[in-house]
Amino acid sequence: MKKIIISIILCLSYISSNAIAIIPQCSNYIFPLSEPEYLPMPITKDLTKALVLSEKQKYQKAAITEQDLDLSEASLVNTFLREVYLIGANLSYANLSYSNFSHSNFSYANLNHTSLRCSDLTQTDLKKANLSYADLRGINLSNADLREANLTGADLTSAILTNANLSNANLSWSILIDTKVNGANLTGAILHATELINAILDRTVLDGAILTGAILTKAILTNAKLRNVNLTGAILNFADLSNADLSSSILTRIKLLKTNFKEANLSETILDEVDFQKSRSNMTRTTLIGAKGLTEGQKRFTLMFKAICD
Repeated sequence: MKKIIISIILCLSYISSNAIAIIPQCSNYIFPLSEPEYLPMPITKDLTKALVLSEKQKYQKAAITEQDLDLSEASLVNTFLREVYLIGANLSYANLSYSNFSHSNFSYANLNHTSLRCSDLTQTDLKKANLSYADLRGINLSNADLREANLTGADLTSAILTNANLSNANLSWSILIDTKVNGANLTGAILHATELINAILDRTVLDGAILTGAILTKAILTNAKLRNVNLTGAILNFADLSNADLSSSILTRIKLLKTNFKEANLSETILDEVDFQKSRSNMTRTTLIGAKGLTEGQKRFTLMFKAICD
């Protein structure tokens, strides 16, 4: 294993001399628009051979299959390795920024404190992977499988998580500012104290999720499913929850300011210490049947917006 790691360092010194210049700000696609010509990757457990890139060659379907491979602190910046199998690999503190690992398998891998900034991991398998405190700014995780993944404290600023599966994942204290999470599945996910400022969660499924203390300022949650969600103490200032389904959820002490609940479903919710009137929230045709904690004054205010109450 030590020989492999030494060989990697020598190999990467060659790669870096031929690598694409690192772009300071990432875009959706960081590689040339024309698809490179691929050569078949030899089936091997020798990581050195798997990483050797000749001047005009790039590989896909890399068969790096050794279980529990140790690549901690490795540098693989600007690497193009699609369909790589690194199940259970140790990539903690590694630098994988500006790379393409799309369609790969990182399930059960340790990516603690790993940098994947601006990398392409579309349709990648990251089931039960440890991504705690990882740098995932600008990463593309569209259609990725992140079920039960640990993303505690991870920075996903400006990331793309469109249609990703994050069910039962832990995103506590993570940063999702300006992140696209539209159409994603976060059923049962834990987002305690998560920053979701300006995040796009249109059509996102968050049923049964824990969002206690989450910051959702200016977040877009239109048509989102938030049934049986715990939003205790969450901040929803200027958030758009029009047509969202929050039925049977706990909204105790949520902070509101001009929050949009137009045509949202808040039936059977717990609304203790919530003031729609003082916050000047939009309650147009909001459903509040069976909601608990509403004062008579609050009910009168919501009826002004043709809200549906008991």
